[in-house]
Amino acid sequence: MDAKIRKMTRGIYEKYKVKRTDGNSAPGKKHFGCSYFVLDLTHDPFSLSAIEAYAEACKNEFPALSCNLRDIARKGQPEAGIFAGKLIKKRGIKDTR
Repeated sequence: MDAKIRKMTRGIYEKYKVKRTDGNSAPGKKHFGCSYFVLDLTHDPFSLSAIEAYAEACKNEFPALSCNLRDIARKGQPEAGIFAGKLIKKRGIKDTR
């Protein structure tokens, strides 16, 4: 089986290790042991439609997040990944919980 076919038939698998920057993934904290799904905004051709769907789903409860996600999706690829990183750094928001 060649590499492309293996990739297409593999399905979901553990590829990334995610660590929250707010410390809430530590043992005993709210998000310890949580599962995450990572999107490659720069290279994955399906990521921008996923971002748009999430923006739509969260627009009433988290309007600022929805707006940010829509801004990212509008950039297109590969600019979306670069823009997302800059947007996060620009915000400079620290979680104070």
